[in-house]
Amino acid sequence: MSEYRERLAENISKARSIKGLSQTELAKSVDVSAQTISQYEKGKRSPDIDKLYLIADALDTSVAELIMGDSDNNELKKANMKSLVQIPILGTVRAGFNLLADENVIGFAYAPKSDIGDGDYFYLNMEGDSMIDSGLNNGDRILVRKQNHVKDGSIAVVLINGEEATVKRVFFDNEKVILTPENARMRPEFLDEEDVRILGKVVSASRTYE
Repeated sequence: MSEYRERLAENISKARSIKGLSQTELAKSVDVSAQTISQYEKGKRSPDIDKLYLIADALDTSVAELIMGDSDNNELKKANMKSLVQIPILGTVRAGFNLLADENVIGFAYAPKSDIGDGDYFYLNMEGDSMIDSGLNNGDRILVRKQNHVKDGSIAVVLINGEEATVKRVFFDNEKVILTPENARMRPEFLDEEDVRILGKVVSASRTYE
C-alpha cells in the first residue's frame, strides 16, 4: 500500500468517526456502497477526485485535510493553503523509451499559485537518465502543463505509438518529430508525426533528498 493511500484511508476513517457517521451513512451521502467505503478505509482502493470532494463535504472537512492529515511532512502546515494549488500526480514517466503511459492519479501535491499560469497542470515522477544533462534526474517530480503543441526545442512529455511515454527535447523537421535525449551516451529518435502525441510541456522539476 502506498503512503498516500495509507494516509488517506486513515484520515477518512478518522474524519467519519469524528462526524459520527456509519460507513453506510457516509456511503449514501457520496452515492457508493458501504463496501466501497470500507475498501477506502482499509486502503484497498482510493476514491477518484470527484468522490473525494463528496466525502470531504459529507465529513465537514477539506480534500487537503483528507490527503495530508497528520503527515510528518505536511506541506499545508508550512504554507497558507490559499497560496497553494492542488495538482494531481499521474504516475511515473520514464526518461527513456520503454514505459507505458500511466494516466491514473496516484496522489496529489501542491504548488504555489504564483508558479502556475493558465491551463491544466499535472505532476509526473521521472525514471531514467536520458535527460540528466538538462538537469532532469531519475526520481525528480516534474510539473507539466497540459498542451497538444510545443515550440521547437521544448522539453515535453510525449506518447509514442499510443502507449510509450517519454520526456525528451522535441524538434520538428517537415513530417518528422525528433526526440532528443540530453545524455551524451544516447542518440535521438526520428519518428513520423502520426506516431507521436504531445501530452504537455515540462515547466519545472523538484527533487526530494532523503
